[in-house]
Parts: sequence; structure tokens; C-alpha cells
Amino acid sequence: MNNPSGIKLHKEFQIPYQLQLVTGKILSADTALLLLGPQATILSDSTQANCFVDGPMKKIGLSNHSHFLFPVGKGNTQRWLSLKDATGDFKVEFVKQNPKTISNTMGLGIDHISSIEYWTINALNSATASVELSFNDVNSGGVTDMNALRVAYLKNNIWEDGGNSAYTGLPGAAGSVVSNNLSSLENPIAYFTLASSSSLSNPLPTERVEFNVKNSKEGIAFSWNIQSDRKPTKTQILWSKDGSIFDVVASVDSRQTNYLYQYQLTYPHLKAGIVQLKIFMEDGQVLFSQQRMIDNKAIADFFVYKLISTNRGLELHTKAEQSFQIKIQVFDIMGRLCQTIPMMIQSGSNRNLINMLNFSSGIYVVAIQVANGETKTFRVFKQ
Repeated sequence: MNNPSGIKLHKEFQIPYQLQLVTGKILSADTALLLLGPQATILSDSTQANCFVDGPMKKIGLSNHSHFLFPVGKGNTQRWLSLKDATGDFKVEFVKQNPKTISNTMGLGIDHISSIEYWTINALNSATASVELSFNDVNSGGVTDMNALRVAYLKNNIWEDGGNSAYTGLPGAAGSVVSNNLSSLENPIAYFTLASSSSLSNPLPTERVEFNVKNSKEGIAFSWNIQSDRKPTKTQILWSKDGSIFDVVASVDSRQTNYLYQYQLTYPHLKAGIVQLKIFMEDGQVLFSQQRMIDNKAIADFFVYKLISTNRGLELHTKAEQSFQIKIQVFDIMGRLCQTIPMMIQSGSNRNLINMLNFSSGIYVVAIQVANGETKTFRVFKQ
């Protein structure tokens, strides 16, 4: 499907061979189900926020299938789920609601669960699989510790620890966590959500933080909007040269009622790098915003006019009015982050190589983030 306006199903629609999602949403329902037959496959870019199935989708006939992606979501949010080593028939849907309304009882190994989202799996035919849940900070709450991140599933009205057999991505960014192999999928409806084994990490709260950075000749302007029922007390602006170690460069009193904040720093006080907000709430918990790249110059026009696949990798052809830094991320077709590259773009025309010699042939997604947070996304084929 390649339709920015999307489509709405009015009755069950079965795909016998391959479904390719390029752009746009498919609106489905239990009475208008998207059904993938036993031989059907799906090709979808899990990094595209506007390309997914909004509603339930069903895949039948999996037999020890190593990996199957369900690109599901709700509204403007794709929150994919995948099954590994899966056997059975599976109907999957993403729900943008609080799973604590189903149960607020935690089992052994689970300290807390997400308060903003969950997935349902309706499985048949003695189904078994490992479940991989995606996250996308800050839309999934604050993911701060990958080792403490867990898949939680509901059993006997208790959120049990589904494990963390593997994970992808980084805290504060996007990624996923994989459960252990589960045999409890035969329940009429199985519920899954993100969870944490530690009270000191992975807040996964109901709050959302919208964080924007704008460069100008006067300085770097920060603005953020905190959507929360709790009151923030203080916000720190964190800066890092490369995203590994962050320093506090400013602290702002957050005791306001409208939760809309603005702050400005001048260039001499802040070098090029990565910034993030750390927000302290009145109950002692901490929220983190998305990370934004900044440059100590105003961002001028920047064009990517060619991305060429070669036997060495990708040649990135750009043109910029002035020099500044960008961040390049390479994802595989399943949405797994394969490589992150900081790159300096010089004034004028540029030709830079993205080394992919050790990558297998196939389709990859290249995301290029400029200093104001804007991201340009390209789909490429590695020879």
C-alpha cells in the first residue's frame, strides 16, 4: 500500500501472498479484520511513524517461524510487535490505554509496568512464541536501563515477568525488548506491556514531554511542554558531546501551572553536541525527554540530493550553506538499529561514505538527523 491518506476496511480482507506497506495506515476492526494467509508475508518499515495497521491484524499458519513482524499502532503512533520462533495463529492489536486498569498487581520480578500502552495477542492452535515489544522514547515513557527492561504478560490477573532474552536500541531512543519463549499464549486474549524489574529505572510513566530546540543568531532556544497529572519541581538541561556522559548546563524552576517552559542559552555557553531534559517530579520520580542534536551555529539550508549504494557502502551526497554536525542511524528492515554515525557536514557540496562492508545484502533504512531535530529518512538496498 502506498497511499498517504490510508484506507479503511469495511469487511475482512485476506492477503494470500505479500503485503507491502510503504506509506499510509490501514484502519481495521474485529468485524473488518486484516488477515494474512498461511503463505502471506509482510514488508514494512518499522521506523515509519505513518505506516502501520491501526486496529487488529491476524496471521495464520506460522510454524516455528523465526521472526514475524506485526506493524500495528494507534492514531499517529506505530508500536510494532514481532513474534520469534512462533507456531500457531495470532491476532495482534496495539492499545494506547493504561494496562493498570486491567490489573495493578505485579508478580515476582516486576516492579512496575507502563501506564500508557499495551498489546493484545489472541492465539490459537497451541501457540508458542517469544514476544518482542517495541519502545520509542518518550512516547513509551522513560526507558533508562535496557538490562532492567522487561516484557510483562498478564496471567491469573497478575503481571508476570516474561523476561528479557535480548534487546535492541538505546535508552532515550527507540528499540525493543524480547521475552523468553512463552507457552501461555493460548489464553483467549493475552495482554503484554513494557515493564521494569527495578524501581530506580525505566519510569514508563503516563507523562509525555515535548522537547524542541531552535537555533538562531541570538542563541539556542529550548522549549518544552510537560503533559502530566503530577507536578514537576525542577528541570535540568543536560548536554553531552557524544551522548555517553551528560553534564548539567542549566536548571530551571518548574513550579508553574501551565507546564509550558522556555529557556535560552547563548552560543559561548554551549558547544555542539546532544541535549536532553531531566525533569524531577514532586513524588521523587524523574522523567527524561528525547535527545536533540544542537550546533553552535544557526542551522542553514541542508539538502540530501543523492544516496547511492556501492560495493563499499552508501555514498551520501549533500549540500549545505554552512558547516554543522548530523547524526546518521542505519536500521535493518525489521527496525533494528545497526549503526550510529556522527558526521560533520562541510559548507558547500559534500560526498561522504557510510561504511557498510560488513552488512548483509538487503533493504535498510537510513535516518539522517540534523541539529534542529528534523529527521530525513531513506530506504536503500545494500548490494
